[in-house]
Amino acid sequence: DLIDFGTLPGLSSSIDNFTLNFWVKTDNQNKSTIEQIMGTLNSGNPVRTAFVVDFNRRYNNGQVTSIYEAGTISLYLRDENSKEFTLSGNFPQVFDDQWHMITFSVEDATTGVGDIYIDGVLQTNVSSKKENPSNFASFQYEFYSGAVNNRSNAGSHYEGAIDDICIYDYALDDNDVMNLNNFGTLSSFRTTVYDTEPIASDLITDQLSRESLSGISEIHFYDLSGHLLFK
Repeated sequence: DLIDFGTLPGLSSSIDNFTLNFWVKTDNQNKSTIEQIMGTLNSGNPVRTAFVVDFNRRYNNGQVTSIYEAGTISLYLRDENSKEFTLSGNFPQVFDDQWHMITFSVEDATTGVGDIYIDGVLQTNVSSKKENPSNFASFQYEFYSGAVNNRSNAGSHYEGAIDDICIYDYALDDNDVMNLNNFGTLSSFRTTVYDTEPIASDLITDQLSRESLSGISEIHFYDLSGHLLFK
């Protein structure tokens, strides 16, 4: 299954500085295929703006194409000039059929500054491809969760549970990420640009009692003071 979030104009306008935070429950480390978790790709020749999260795909600095690597979690960004910025790491601890929080905090995609956190902890075994992308365009196609929207075609579907997808229009720091993992809130007054709400109304956000949900039903938009504008 996949969820269509629309074209998310606020995200496409702030790809150079943002945080993507979400929870997954999966045991697909031994799968022999790349799984696309969420994202969208624009049309064009040469290739255009893209935002993709993958499992079992690694991007290395200086590498023209990606490679299959079991247990890897990656973020892939591309601009209108086909310039790329990626973050990749091998995290087998995530693929144990338990809930884990994954955070991509991108301070500046144009200069290749970003981090990966697993369960609130900054990871140091991260590789990156840095081509200084800066010319990002609005998404032409809807942003999917559970697969990637490859120019109106759903890519390889993710097999597992996903929950609490949040996108912030700035890079979260160590304290923010740790607080999200431990308490489900940030350490200070911050702005959530997009915050998904699960289908189940009785969601328990504690990691130990988090329920396996079938998907996300809606997305919320907030202003700078954190007030709900519309949904």
